[in-house]
Amino acid sequence: MTSIKKKEKFLNELVRGCSYDIETICRKTEYLGLNLETGHVRAILIEIDNFSSDEAQYTEDEKNLLFFAVTNIIQEIMDGKLKGLCFNGYKEIIILCNSQETNEALQKIILDMQDCVKRYLKKTISAGIGRIYESVKQLPKSFSEAKELLSSSSSLKAFEVSQMISYIDVSHFSPAFLKHQRRQCNSGSKQNI
Repeated sequence: MTSIKKKEKFLNELVRGCSYDIETICRKTEYLGLNLETGHVRAILIEIDNFSSDEAQYTEDEKNLLFFAVTNIIQEIMDGKLKGLCFNGYKEIIILCNSQETNEALQKIILDMQDCVKRYLKKTISAGIGRIYESVKQLPKSFSEAKELLSSSSSLKAFEVSQMISYIDVSHFSPAFLKHQRRQCNSGSKQNI
């Protein structure tokens, strides 16, 4: 297994809830050469719009090349603007962010990512932003929030609008209200939203 694959495997396990203690996380990040601090972390999940429906038309090499290109653009934009790690998930790109940018600053960075991907690759991407947590052990919560936001906004993608939703934006609404809004979005009518 290559070094990159080992890093991605560990980071995917970390965000998906594999139970590591802080000492193990620190030891593994040091061994793998990852610059991941253990405090004040959040997950940002980025999906290539319509990838699931278009996936069958790509060969495995084309899929890998597409994810490599999108990840490369994201990393270029992150340099100097956003402190964190960017890696491939299973069918998504994940950013583990250590910095405490305001939501407005973070959204501007993600808009830059969306613009560049569209300009250079003629693809659109959507992003879900999880909340900041005090400990790296809570990354699965942030990842889950980001994933939930992307799945709840998937019906809006039918209108060809790249989405970027922060968990902070919706966390103050009741679960009943959010469920109602999802149903309205799934109805497909802009008037119901």
